[in-house]
Amino acid sequence: MNTIYFDTHETRPEWFSFYNVTWQSLLPHLKDEMVVVVSQDASPEMLKQVPSRFEIIEDKTVYNSLWLGFSVHLRRWRNSNGDPNDKIIFSDARDVLFQRNPFDDIPDHSLIVQGEGSVMKDDPWNTGDQNNVQNSLPHEIRVHPDKVANWNPVCAGYFGGQRQRVKDLMLMLWLTSSPMASGTDQGALNYIFHNYLSNEPLAIRCDPHTNDWVMGGHHFRILNPPCRWENQKLICGATGRPYAAVHQWDRTAWRDEILKMFN
Repeated sequence: MNTIYFDTHETRPEWFSFYNVTWQSLLPHLKDEMVVVVSQDASPEMLKQVPSRFEIIEDKTVYNSLWLGFSVHLRRWRNSNGDPNDKIIFSDARDVLFQRNPFDDIPDHSLIVQGEGSVMKDDPWNTGDQNNVQNSLPHEIRVHPDKVANWNPVCAGYFGGQRQRVKDLMLMLWLTSSPMASGTDQGALNYIFHNYLSNEPLAIRCDPHTNDWVMGGHHFRILNPPCRWENQKLICGATGRPYAAVHQWDRTAWRDEILKMFN
């Protein structure tokens, strides 16, 4: 059974309507997928919003080491359920809009990550984050800045693929990020993907200007061809199809309209 894991670590009341966009936009597109909401600190009011169709795991140990915790959950829960070739999506929960089933376009045996549509040297936030990661690594495994400058950043808030590959990536994220003095999990993911995974078969970076699996709203202004809002759907300019998922929709010009659609 394919499974979506949602990370709900921000559960303040002012975000309730944003979570509701995620839940309500996903429900019509589900087939027989499992949906798991993992949280350590959700309020009772927040939990009331979670559809009964979803499974809630309340675990205060997960966030002591986020990626190890999720990997352990995958191992314990999935080892006794389903086929090893089942697919997993890990997703932020506060800022994802679903427009069709997100599993339909995941190739078998793949690992698929969300490209941000930019180049590291033109992206000050990701550049600074990666500098912090590199400075936390032993000298012998750091990457030369000239090479890093030409990386295409990927996002840690939405990725998926075959179950074992996702579990392995989460373990790699934990191993990389645990000893870091500074830098984020996204910086760790960029280091891992570009330095170790990008040349592997079926390790796929989906950039929103060429692919409609997921769009990251942080960079929607630079898309060429640009995306467009049509019939209450965000359309990929390159393919003419709606993005399966729109991550960071709250950073787009269509934020208020999307909120009104689901609240």
